[in-house]
Amino acid sequence: MSLFDNVMGMVGKNLLKPENIKSVLAWLEQQGGISALVTKFSQAGLGDVLSSWLGKESNAAINEDQVQQVFGLEELKKLAAETGITPAMATTLLAQSLPQIVDLLTPDGETPHDNDLVSAGLNLLKGKLLG
Repeated sequence: MSLFDNVMGMVGKNLLKPENIKSVLAWLEQQGGISALVTKFSQAGLGDVLSSWLGKESNAAINEDQVQQVFGLEELKKLAAETGITPAMATTLLAQSLPQIVDLLTPDGETPHDNDLVSAGLNLLKGKLLG
C-alpha cells in the first residue's frame, strides 16, 4: 500500500484530517525530524518502539502515556494549538498515527533527504494526487 493510500486510510478513520497532515509533519520537523525522534525515544526508554517503525517488521504500538513521556506536555500543547485540537486529542492522534507516519516516511529505514519531513510527506502526496 502506498503512502497516499495509507494517509487517506488514516483520514477515513478520522485519525488525521487532511488539513492537519502538514501541521503534524511540520511539528515533527520542529522536534528535530527522524534523527531527533530516535534520540527522544531512546532517552525515554522506547528506542525499540521507534526502531520497529523504521524497520520492516510490524510497527510496535505506542500509547498516550508513552507519547507524553517522549514529547512532554508543553510540546503536545504546541501541536494541539497548531491543529486546533485539545492536548489530549493531540496525544491520541500521535499515538494512533505516529507509527504509520514514521514508517511511511522512512522506506527501508532511510530518513527523508535533509530530514525535511514536511517536504518529503507533501511530495509523496503530490506525486499521488498529481501523478
